[in-house]
Amino acid sequence: MTIKKNKLTEMTNLIAGSLASSNKSGNYEYSASFLAPKARIIPGLWKVVEHTVDGESYAQAFCAATLRGIETENICYEATYEFTQNLCVKRVIIYGDLLLENRRTSYDYRMNLALSWEFKGDGLAVLPVLGYQYTSLDGQPAAVKDLPPANGWLALSIRFEDEYMFLEDGSDIKKLQRAD
Repeated sequence: MTIKKNKLTEMTNLIAGSLASSNKSGNYEYSASFLAPKARIIPGLWKVVEHTVDGESYAQAFCAATLRGIETENICYEATYEFTQNLCVKRVIIYGDLLLENRRTSYDYRMNLALSWEFKGDGLAVLPVLGYQYTSLDGQPAAVKDLPPANGWLALSIRFEDEYMFLEDGSDIKKLQRAD
């Protein structure tokens, strides 16, 4: 047993030395092939192709909650999630027209978040780290807001079907498709 253990230690030291000498900076990354199957699938850019809250389009639910009765037209929603090893950048854009006092006004809302992420059991846990929200009316800034401090990790359900990844937080369901 000691001979096998010594051989394993020797091989480990040879591999570590080889990596250090082939990479002059001494830095290297672990291959994604050593990650759990889900962790190998997630890294990259994902586009949200469908987002609903209680079965309703997220854009409509957002406008109803945020704009409180202001009539909207041509509201569009775009969102991406870009996952790296333990960081995710979430970008959301909602834009369209508002009808204010019988006048059409262009509306643009943007939210960008940096999230830490990790697997927790069968789910995904995310922690908002840094972010902001920006709103403009007719191209002029109307509001800018920094992300308030996070209250802790958020637990999400994650599943894969065909080429889609689903992220669920209760009745908030996002259907994502790889964009890269």
